[in-house]
Amino acid sequence: MVTAGMEAIMNRQSNKITAIYTRIDYPGNSECIQRQEQALRKYAEKMGLPNLAFYSDDGYNGADPGRPYFQRLLNDIKQGKVENIVVHSLDRLYRDYMSISQLIDELLPKWQINLYSLRDHIIPQSPHLLAVSYTHLTLPTKLEV
Repeated sequence: MVTAGMEAIMNRQSNKITAIYTRIDYPGNSECIQRQEQALRKYAEKMGLPNLAFYSDDGYNGADPGRPYFQRLLNDIKQGKVENIVVHSLDRLYRDYMSISQLIDELLPKWQINLYSLRDHIIPQSPHLLAVSYTHLTLPTKLEV
């Protein structure tokens, strides 16, 4: 039996988005952003993730926390709008261990958000539980998708 309160929670969750976040360091390479978006759309659909919304920072370094669409994503997280985040790789979010660690260990669990990373093969093993290896963050990315 579904109570009115449970139904309200289910409706709220169904309205939450799956945030597809893409980023490239060098401005003007829209083909690279488009390839990331296409690959992540396909991946999200394969994983059965609903309500896709795209956040793309073109020409911003991952060390820059002030990226406009990244900030918009963080705001949407804090407003309770996001259920899932899908990235090509963790270095799209941040370039340093401490920042990505804070995001994964503190912010995502607080807001009950699942993180999926295509290249890093990160998927939630159970709701809001992540098993993450940060070792690749110490190496610069040679090729952007």
